[in-house]
Amino acid sequence: MSEVTWKVTVRKSKGKGGARKLRCAGNLPAVAYGRDVPATPIAVSEEVVDQFLHQPNWNQNLVKLEADDPALFVDKYFMIREIQRHHIDYHPLSLDLVAVRLDQKIKIEVPLEVKGAAEIKKLGGILEIQHRTLAIKCFVTKIPSKIEVDATALQIGHTMHLKDITLPEGVETDLAPDYPICSAIIPREVSTEPAAAAATAEGAAAEGAAAAAPAAGDKEKKEGQDKGK
Repeated sequence: MSEVTWKVTVRKSKGKGGARKLRCAGNLPAVAYGRDVPATPIAVSEEVVDQFLHQPNWNQNLVKLEADDPALFVDKYFMIREIQRHHIDYHPLSLDLVAVRLDQKIKIEVPLEVKGAAEIKKLGGILEIQHRTLAIKCFVTKIPSKIEVDATALQIGHTMHLKDITLPEGVETDLAPDYPICSAIIPREVSTEPAAAAATAEGAAAEGAAAAAPAAGDKEKKEGQDKGK
């Protein structure tokens, strides 16, 4: 987790027309809200947002807002709750920022890093990952960048569940203990039997056609001789 500061301005114009003017000026419309923070329309630099979204685990980072009125967001921390993006180029169009408190736990999804694919491959299997993120609860200062899962000892045909991994200190989850994380499975083999059977059938058909051809010729020859008589 890291912390950044954004300089913002309170928006007076609303609606699609106002948002379009903001984007033309290199800014993005956003809304900041949360406990003790009334919904406030703001504008933030598009370049600043773009740099923020290119950081690793940006959804875990805290944002402090500096407005023209210094008292507006004083001692407040925010996280990005939602991003509205363009349906074609996926470019951000607007943001929702929710206020968070350092002394209260929040719900967030963090990536799972599952290790053990090489060991399972040596046993003749493959590592199948059911979930690549995990929904957790913790204080914002305790958000892990990732949760490592060691599946090196997983046997073929077995599944690793949530109860089999150790969560970092201060991290909890509402998910069931039997929530599946990953499995060691036998890869599906491409059967050659249908192809072999088809080849055999084609060969038999060809032999039958070859045998039938002389017989048909003999029959035609005999019919011709009978007509000559």
